[in-house]
Amino acid sequence: MGDNQHRYHNLEGLRGLAAFVVVIWHFTVAFLPFVIGFSAVSRHFRYEHLVANTPLFLPFAGTFSVLVFFVLSGFVLSLSFFRRKDVGVLVSSASRRYFRLMLPAFGSVLFAYIIMRIGDRAHLETAQITGSPWLTWYWNFQPHFWGAIHQGAFGVFFNDSSVTATNLAMYNSNLWTMYVELLGSFIVFAILAFFGRLQKRWLIYGALAIIFSHSYFLAFLLGVAICDVWVNFPSLKDRLHPLVAWGLLAFGIVAGSWHNTFNIHPSYYSAYQLPFFTIQGTEQFMRTLGAACLIIAVLRMSWLTRFFESRPLQYLGRISFALYLLHFAVIYSFSCLLFNRLLPHLGYAKSFGVMFSISLPLILVLSHFYTKWVDVPAIQISKRVGNWLTAPLSKRAASNAQQEQLSDATTSKAIPTNS
Repeated sequence: MGDNQHRYHNLEGLRGLAAFVVVIWHFTVAFLPFVIGFSAVSRHFRYEHLVANTPLFLPFAGTFSVLVFFVLSGFVLSLSFFRRKDVGVLVSSASRRYFRLMLPAFGSVLFAYIIMRIGDRAHLETAQITGSPWLTWYWNFQPHFWGAIHQGAFGVFFNDSSVTATNLAMYNSNLWTMYVELLGSFIVFAILAFFGRLQKRWLIYGALAIIFSHSYFLAFLLGVAICDVWVNFPSLKDRLHPLVAWGLLAFGIVAGSWHNTFNIHPSYYSAYQLPFFTIQGTEQFMRTLGAACLIIAVLRMSWLTRFFESRPLQYLGRISFALYLLHFAVIYSFSCLLFNRLLPHLGYAKSFGVMFSISLPLILVLSHFYTKWVDVPAIQISKRVGNWLTAPLSKRAASNAQQEQLSDATTSKAIPTNS
């Protein structure tokens, strides 16, 4: 698409596809644990090893898709600032960011709480059948209403549940990203507020890249840098040779498929480790670079733009947040229950196929209505809350501007002209 358009619809389609890949990833974790590397023996299909050990893993690379989300957040949150060079844009965005994320996430926790109260914990039986340890990590406790309220409204946003001993995303495993997303958003706002208008800000980007190199926040920084180039240096991006764009796409695919953290069996990437990085750190760093390269390729290559602007991917983009938030609870409840009931009659492969073909449309339908009834209203509510929070600042700024105008008018009258 042309960069003069207001919205980057291709990136919206990319976000939708990334959310869909996360869904596929969790079905794979639950029912095909060999592909993920959670099991050395639980192979249920003939060619799982080819997917597990090569770049063919990309359609199942859920954690790579999460890093794509983070880079996209850095890009999108920077876009208005680089277009207007107005710090007020950052204040407005920061004032509503928590509520924008919290309201839909909070609803997903309540959704999981209700299912846990009426469900029969079919996921534990499924775990014994499929050999997936992931199915035993969550929903292994008695649900508590006030605990769910606290977790959905505060816990997952202000405590890093990806590293704490007590996982704070027990109702919805996907919410481990909310702490990173919220803190990463405010890191973006801070970078732009303090350095976004400096001519030598690229030196700051370089220093911060070293600081963030071992964390998820590198992805947000790369998103800021990409947005900076696309808005402020159009001639630079226009000089990006098509062969370079193809190389970035290829690197993004290979790096995005980087997969050895959980592998009990060796993978294609097992022999590679970057200096000063652990095996896990190498995987995360390479995936982060891959996500950034993929986004640059999507922005630069017209055929990729057309692909991501297609109607199915645009629709997935619109429901992407709901899709990301709801599918975990469906897999842990309905999908596992259905699979367990079908298995004695159809066998593993057919049971998986029927379960998946029913579960996926159910997730899409739920996401459609969740977007309509929860996510879209959450955007509107967050804007109202943000306007309410920033109203005193806006009034003060307007008052100061009015006083300056009066002062200038008085001064101009007091100073005689030479005419």
